[in-house]
Amino acid sequence: MDEIDIEIERLRMLPDSCAVVLPTQFSKINYHRPRSTDDFRFCIIDENEYEEVLNIGRLAIGHVLLPITAFIPGLKMTYCNKCWKLGHTQHQCKVGPCCRLCLDQWDYNHKCLKSVLCAQCEGPHASLSMECPVVVNYRRTLKEEVDNKGGTCNFGKLDYPALNLKQTNKPRLAWVDGQTAPSDLQKFQGTDQLGELVTQIVQQLEEFKDNLTVKFNSLSIDIDHQQQSKSSTSATPLSIPINRTTNQTTTMSINK
Repeated sequence: MDEIDIEIERLRMLPDSCAVVLPTQFSKINYHRPRSTDDFRFCIIDENEYEEVLNIGRLAIGHVLLPITAFIPGLKMTYCNKCWKLGHTQHQCKVGPCCRLCLDQWDYNHKCLKSVLCAQCEGPHASLSMECPVVVNYRRTLKEEVDNKGGTCNFGKLDYPALNLKQTNKPRLAWVDGQTAPSDLQKFQGTDQLGELVTQIVQQLEEFKDNLTVKFNSLSIDIDHQQQSKSSTSATPLSIPINRTTNQTTTMSINK
């Protein structure tokens, strides 16, 4: 279309009401201390959609309305590293670099010999010190903006219905009483039983070991006897009786 490349992204599903169509840079906010809720940060490309979501104050995720506010960074003052004034950065500054203490023009051979001078109120203190009333008011304004979070959220009665705390007549389960936490006495009894079981196992292993040694010794003795009997039989010569036959007659000795 007019030689302009247009990328069309088709949605796989229809968004819910009060939902953001194309959020980007979705990430979780990590805190130093544990919190009861999880906060997430994301960017909205469309300005109209951004303003509409902030005016509603809620966002639908999985058919659940969650509160949403504008993200404002912490108490980080915006100041210039060149002129040491609040409200802009060094990339936007039109003044040359100045000394942090005396605010004179700074170069590599500069030696600060004057007294300390504030760039905000020209008082005898550092430019970013809490002794300066301008810095104190600036930080107080930042804190108020962070506490307000850029807007408020109005919760409806139907968003979070009241819980039914009435006790219903349900059948009592048989294993409910057995799920109570064990006492110290029960723990000690369990450890004693475990120790007795271990000692019994050790005794059985020792008896099994003794039986194995006895059987092994008896087996070795039997093997020695067999070897000795074999050697004695091989040493003595065998006597073979010879019967002489004469005229096809046999002689037999009869003991009377």
